[in-house]
Amino acid sequence: MTRSKNVKRQRIYERLRRRLAEFLGIPVDHSVCLMAPAARSSDVLSRNLHDVEQQGAGIDASLEGQQFQQRRLTSSTPNSGILDDTPLATLYASLERTTARKLIENGTFDLIVAIATMDNRPLELGDFLTATGYLSDGATWCFAQYRPIQETLLVRCERTATITRPESAGGRLSQQPMSGSTIATGYFGTSEGTEQVLTLSAGVYAFAEAGASAVSVPVGIQQTARVRDSSGPGGQLPTEIPVGQFVAYVPPLGDLRLQERDIIDVGWNHGRFQSARVLSTGTAGLIGYIAVCEAIPA
Repeated sequence: MTRSKNVKRQRIYERLRRRLAEFLGIPVDHSVCLMAPAARSSDVLSRNLHDVEQQGAGIDASLEGQQFQQRRLTSSTPNSGILDDTPLATLYASLERTTARKLIENGTFDLIVAIATMDNRPLELGDFLTATGYLSDGATWCFAQYRPIQETLLVRCERTATITRPESAGGRLSQQPMSGSTIATGYFGTSEGTEQVLTLSAGVYAFAEAGASAVSVPVGIQQTARVRDSSGPGGQLPTEIPVGQFVAYVPPLGDLRLQERDIIDVGWNHGRFQSARVLSTGTAGLIGYIAVCEAIPA
């Protein structure tokens, strides 16, 4: 930890200690006794500590942080996606990227995760924060992990994607691959024309038949391996298509569960990714889903 960070944290600590002492009506010099185990066992005092800590973090963020627009999925959210909704509020936060495994519970993937110095009391898990204001990059972050008296973690959702689910039905004759030696472009295992589409209606996610209006979902995509070599004695075959491996973060989808073989489509310029393994909150430690994906060759 650098000296500047130590000085900053000491300044925040002193500010919180003084505000807590004023709140409880005790001398500032005696406020150190609040760290005693007996005092920590009080629920009322714990709530007061939390409120003072969050209030102090909010003051620090308002001085040094960036503006963010807060959005939350509700029954009035537009069917096109949550980023088209009206912001609930404007908040301030100062972000610092982290990959510490002790902070990301059961973390095994290099997602873009940041510690947010902010007053997180107005937030609920799954809320989105979009950067605005001076020198903003317009990035969207999802409030993905909250633990009392610990860091607030946000996951970057740098892309908007549509999510589809391969349909096992045969579909119409026009959707089948052509016969003979003619190459059917765009056909890879299952036809895109028969894939179910993720939609949003009155704040509820659901899969609908192909052709329905898809909802745009903020997601994070990070590449972990550019080429997966074959494990045989001959090594990688000259005719083998290299398959890129990716990790995707998908925010919570209400009562709907992301499944293996679901496809995350981030647009023609960035590609389609099929999930091979899906981890949920209980195994990943972050609200939402972490999907280990393979790029679908064009």
